[in-house]
Amino acid sequence: MFSISALALIPVRKQGFIFHDERGSRWPRFKLLATLGILLTIAGLSLFIFSLFVAPFIDQPDSFKDMKRKIRSHGSTPKLPREPQIDRVLQRMLEKNHSPAIAKPSNGAPEIRSAFFYGWDEAAFRSLEKHKGLLTHLCPEYLSFTDAEEGITEDADSNLDRVSKMATMKLMPVLSNLDGSKRIPGGVEYLSQAGAAAKKEFIIDLLNHLKNVNASGVVIDWEDVDSGSDNELSSFVAEIATDLKAEGLETWLCITMDASFSN
Repeated sequence: MFSISALALIPVRKQGFIFHDERGSRWPRFKLLATLGILLTIAGLSLFIFSLFVAPFIDQPDSFKDMKRKIRSHGSTPKLPREPQIDRVLQRMLEKNHSPAIAKPSNGAPEIRSAFFYGWDEAAFRSLEKHKGLLTHLCPEYLSFTDAEEGITEDADSNLDRVSKMATMKLMPVLSNLDGSKRIPGGVEYLSQAGAAAKKEFIIDLLNHLKNVNASGVVIDWEDVDSGSDNELSSFVAEIATDLKAEGLETWLCITMDASFSN
């Protein structure tokens, strides 16, 4: 005996994929974003690699830059090519005028052929040895005045003893307001406003320094002084010149082209 059982057929409703994109716009957007991401990654890596080979810029204070310049000037050997260049200039002047001297003034004033000199520069000594016969005056960097209480100081690197043995011309030491390579005008400004006793004491101190090295005078190189002190400073310099002249010494001034320094 056979039994037949009926199978119930349940209709299945047709469904699409869960992530199916009927419009087909998702894949192009994905490719675009992926391309942009790759480009940005490449750009970032390129900048990073480039930064490894470029030295960073460091904004250094002026005091640190001045210190580095001073260390380079005192601790390094001057480049030798400068000396032959000086020699060539002097040789041309000799060939053209038979002397590098400036033409003699018509008023009969004595001829002056001067040169500034830096005792820490070995090339300067070699040039001086060759050309000392052409000079009438030598102006070595020797004295400094930056602080009224400290007074006039001598440059330890001036090598003035060595200069004096070589020099056959008159010595006119430079009196500046330099501290290393930086101008310090405070001492000069204070002294220009000081009383007569303080000024006289300064002049006596200056005379002693000049006489100790058998100088013929002084070259005053005071810069960056407040323009409000011009009148007082002019009077003070005139007083220095008068007192030095009484001792048979000369007074020269270094004045910048745009200075308003009065006579």
